[in-house]
Amino acid sequence: MTSPNPERRIGPASNGTEFNADISTGIKIESTVPDSADEIAQRRAWAYALIRQAETPAPLYGSPEFNSLAMDDPRRVASCVRAAEAWAQDGDELPERLADEIAQLRLNHKGLDDAEYVARAEAHRVANRAPSKPTFAQRRAAQLAAIAPRPGDFPGTGASS
Repeated sequence: MTSPNPERRIGPASNGTEFNADISTGIKIESTVPDSADEIAQRRAWAYALIRQAETPAPLYGSPEFNSLAMDDPRRVASCVRAAEAWAQDGDELPERLADEIAQLRLNHKGLDDAEYVARAEAHRVANRAPSKPTFAQRRAAQLAAIAPRPGDFPGTGASS
């Protein structure tokens, strides 16, 4: 069996099986996933052939009906093989499902970040809506207000010399 990712392949384990290493943790992971579609098809064909040997539908593995079957009953074997094949198919599709789940989580996280950024930008825009410098009209109004007579001001003599 060859490793699906040649960069991660380390070599044979002490028991003769191949294993991969997770480089980030250094943990050795034994490979249980078939590398090719042919191996998967062969496994499924073998499993379906065993399941079809049962003349009536096999009960679910571990159910009371399963436990009441005789040890040599083909339905007992079919139940075990059906459970094993379900587990194997779940493992066959696991990398794609995990990749999809991670991609969706990233999109959701990015969406939350984007929504938070938009909210902060809008709050900043609203808080700083007033211009930092007075407009020309505001400056001219302030000048006119400064030269206007105030109550109690000395009116002056009114005569020019």
